[in-house]
Amino acid sequence: MKLEVNCQEYILKVMKSYQLVETGIIETKSKTDSNSFCFIKIQLFEKGKLGNKRLEGNFTASLKNDSICTKERYH
Repeated sequence: MKLEVNCQEYILKVMKSYQLVETGIIETKSKTDSNSFCFIKIQLFEKGKLGNKRLEGNFTASLKNDSICTKERYH
């Protein structure tokens, strides 16, 4: 299955945060109805001090109608 999506990616160096948002399907060969695809939104923040840095944040996948497919917190 081939799937390409539109993504908006923001890297905010001052706040040390990263965000990736899928906004739509560009092309797919899937027979599945496009309304049943879950689009992801990831927000990550750099935490910790030099030598012990890590990323923490949120992962959400939702349908076009904003129904949540899954939601997770990473730490």
